[in-house]
Order: sequence, then structure tokens, then C-alpha cells
Amino acid sequence: MSMVVISGNVVKDAAIRKTTNGKLVELFTVAVSRRFKPEDADFLNVSKIIENENGAVTKGDSVRVTGYLHSYKTKEGQTRMLVNARSVTRVVQRKYRPNLVMIAGRLTKDAEISEINGRWRMRFTVAENHGENRPATFVQVEQWKKNEPKFTIHKGEFVYVMGSIQVSNVEKDGVWYQNVRILAEDIETAISASSSRKEETMDAGKNTDSSAADTNNIETVDSEMELPDFSELSDDCEVPF
Repeated sequence: MSMVVISGNVVKDAAIRKTTNGKLVELFTVAVSRRFKPEDADFLNVSKIIENENGAVTKGDSVRVTGYLHSYKTKEGQTRMLVNARSVTRVVQRKYRPNLVMIAGRLTKDAEISEINGRWRMRFTVAENHGENRPATFVQVEQWKKNEPKFTIHKGEFVYVMGSIQVSNVEKDGVWYQNVRILAEDIETAISASSSRKEETMDAGKNTDSSAADTNNIETVDSEMELPDFSELSDDCEVPF
């Protein structure tokens, strides 16, 4: 299961929704600075099960969110991505704000390698399993390097990825689509014990910013953690993203 740690400002007051079994969910958007370009921001949607409305976040709150990536479908059939929060903590604003994600899963097809404007991009999609009776989350991953990669990754290989989240919105045929991707700093492939190959590591190294990620107070996400699945929202509820 993925692990996400982000800090940023809440864009507007959280919307409160109720699931069909009566649980309250707060839904809000956080403006998060990009890891290597802090003057730019990504807007990440967040959900969290809460006990009552009094503790819901409000516009302008500076928060730290820990959780994991989760995808859902809108009523129009579009796939959207959000952060299912395990904890949401109000914090004092700091110059450095973490934007860190770690995921593990298998490639849905061979990685694509291409040269773009003198730089090399490796791109692939990871299917992250959430356990029985839970749909997988599909996450696009990109890694940029100055030099052509010396090896690639193939369909079905299990990988560990660490990087930051970036969000873009793309218009196609008059409809806007959300594109959430991970800009990878480190990618590791896990090799089975029966294989003679050793674990391979693709390290961005000198080709990316070497600033250390803020890993203090990172919490391990419990695989049994309850999902505020939007399919459980009552029929008259709208997801406000």
C-alpha cells in the first residue's frame, strides 16, 4: 500500500458527507508546493473519516496529511485520485513542506523510454493492490534523467517507487480529466529469491535534486485501515471535487 506525506494550505472549508452506514467523511483540497519547484503548487484532494463536524478543516488551515493514494469513479465514469488520510494535523507554516509518496506494485506493461528535449524519460503505470475485495489503484510514474537509462522494467515486475505527487488537468473533447502522477526519485525492482539476478536499483542520483525528503513522523499505513469509499456515500451526496 502507498504512503503519502504532504503539507499545504486548505483551499476552502471541508465539505462534510455521510456514508450509507452513517459515518462522516470530510472532503477537502490542499495546495501543495512542488518538491523541486516550490513556487508552483499542485492541488490534491483529501478524504478522511471523522467523528464529528467540529474538527473539520477550514479554508487557510496549514495542515500535514498522512495517508495513501486511492482512486474512485465519478458519476460520469471518470477516474479520479485522492489521498485517503490516516491523520490530518494542523501545523505551523514552514518554508519546507513535504510532498512525499511511496508506492509498491506491479507494472501493467513494459516501461516506455523516450528522449524529450535532450532529457530521457521513463514512464510506466503501477497497479497497487489493496487486498481482497478492494479495487487496485493504478498510478502513473515518470522518472527523468540526463542520460539514457541502461536498463528498463517490464510488465509484471514488482517495483518500489519513491517520489513526489504532481497533478495536471487535461481537456479532451470538451471534458476535463485529472492526471495524477508520481515524479520518481528512486525506483527499485524486487527480484524473486529463485532468480540469479540481484535487486536492481535505478537511482536518479546526480540527475535530480538531492534534497533529503522529510521522513520524520512518517506513519505506516495499516492495510486494514477503513476506506471512506465514495461508493458508500448516500445517493444524494456529491463529491465536491
